[in-house]
Amino acid sequence: MKQSFVPRAVNGFLSKLICLLLPAIVPVFAAPHVVVGYWHNWGLAGVPAIKLADVPAYYNVVCVAFASSASPSDMTMSFSPDPSIETNAQFIADVKTLRARGTKVLLSLGGQNGTVILTADADKQTFLTTMDALIKKYGFNGIDLDLENGDVQLGPGDTDFKNPVSARLVNLIDAVKTLRTNNGGADFWVTAAPEIAYVQGGISAFAGIWGAYLPVLYGLRDILTYVHVQYYNCGGNLAPDGNTYNQGTADFVVAMTDMLIGGFGLAGPTTNIFPGFPETQVAFGLPATQGAAGGGYTQLSDVTKALDYLTKGISYGGKYTIRKSGGYPSLRGIMTWSINWDNTNSYAFGKAFSSYFGIASQTAARAPVLPQAKDGLQPIVAGRQWLHAGRGALHVSILDIRGNVVFAENTSASDVIAISDFANGVYLARVVSPRETRQLKFTVAR
Repeated sequence: MKQSFVPRAVNGFLSKLICLLLPAIVPVFAAPHVVVGYWHNWGLAGVPAIKLADVPAYYNVVCVAFASSASPSDMTMSFSPDPSIETNAQFIADVKTLRARGTKVLLSLGGQNGTVILTADADKQTFLTTMDALIKKYGFNGIDLDLENGDVQLGPGDTDFKNPVSARLVNLIDAVKTLRTNNGGADFWVTAAPEIAYVQGGISAFAGIWGAYLPVLYGLRDILTYVHVQYYNCGGNLAPDGNTYNQGTADFVVAMTDMLIGGFGLAGPTTNIFPGFPETQVAFGLPATQGAAGGGYTQLSDVTKALDYLTKGISYGGKYTIRKSGGYPSLRGIMTWSINWDNTNSYAFGKAFSSYFGIASQTAARAPVLPQAKDGLQPIVAGRQWLHAGRGALHVSILDIRGNVVFAENTSASDVIAISDFANGVYLARVVSPRETRQLKFTVAR
């Protein structure tokens, strides 16, 4: 191959020019805040079931609880809506309804009674096949890992969170990556809701369940949308300042959140430091009401104080001092167990924190309704929050300025696509219908 000669001075000039131009031409990802709620696939005494479509717009992420395996030795995953709440067909329609308004609908795995243990390659393959089927059947656009009961557990050789050796950890990391690739890549959300012992508990012990999620979170850190640790049913936990903080207090929320962003040392060698996550990948979970958990309910006023300190650096005079004086304004958000419990309290939790993070104003808007064109096709229309693909579309793909596919989905009656979480930049929408392929260039700028 003939190599062109570029004088060193010119080469240096070009390098500097490219460095100056890159920030202008590379889209910047501005992660939207989230208010996450879990939706029960069951009713309880005093906590009625809710149809999925009736979930209010205070929550812009809904985790459907739960999918689980057939047994600890059979990783055939299953989920179906309780027929006393709604039919399969109605549930599928409800998922489309929520997605059309811009709400992410994730399938949560495990929960208190569920099991997902991938100890062998055959387990992983069964898990992948059956999970793919569930995602496609119901139209979920992400998964949430709520694995409890020791499903995620450190083995005798797991002394380095960067290099786990236990099959159940290695297989889980690989399976989640594959599942994401198979279902849309970057548009498919992956979140995790571990109990606190499995994450921040690693500061006190790194064995068994203590710190056991850390290898999984580290292995998925490049694709993880966010982690929202459960700050309840846990008593107290040691923090990096050497003090123990108790659940149900503003200090607990602040200390555990700062710990996950700033990183912390694990029990054992002082060089074993978990590096933490960018603030955009960190949220936290709390009970919606006093009865929603065995412990850890935090008064909404205390949660607000904690958030003001965490996101704005406004101190309330607590004991714990965050490590970034100005706070973490891009903290991803907050999660609650659960939407059903919040319903029993007039959605006080959802109202308070959708207002705090500005969620209600984002999700309350509805997609544009366009008149039917004479030929049965409608134009592609892009707005601030929505892309209207046009009735009659069979497949929609969206490419970024580099030609990477950032969205691809078969459509039917649901021809509205939420683009509220797209990064700023220029995109090309390609819509395939029975008669033609249409294209539209559009820009996302906020």
